[in-house]
Amino acid sequence: MFSYLDIAEYIIKNYSGMVIEIGVGYNFYMGKALYEKMRYFATDIKEIKNPPFSIVIDNVFDPDLPLYEGAKLLLSINPPEEIQPAICELGRMVSSSVIIKPLNDETIDFKRYYKEVSIINYKKARFYELKSPR
Repeated sequence: MFSYLDIAEYIIKNYSGMVIEIGVGYNFYMGKALYEKMRYFATDIKEIKNPPFSIVIDNVFDPDLPLYEGAKLLLSINPPEEIQPAICELGRMVSSSVIIKPLNDETIDFKRYYKEVSIINYKKARFYELKSPR
């Protein structure tokens, strides 16, 4: 939980505008922290019962592009390796930065999608920040 709050703090300090969390599931820690401070909503492939913030049903492999247009940041916490390319491609399509916090070290070659790829160590959090889509 603490690293989620650290990532949320990093986002609040470094981004303004709309933030969209992809594949939120029932992990509400990040969303609760961001929803109170900035324009935020989440997506998931299935309906989530009684969410504390807005969650839209969407499939990252066949995204509803207008939903994401204008987003400054796409965010995903613990996405499986197989959906990371779709998240990066979506970020590229809408010219958004992407933050991915993988569960372990299962990551793809982010440089295929973004010019600037950084591993961010912020307090107790460690995550990838992708900027400047190719």
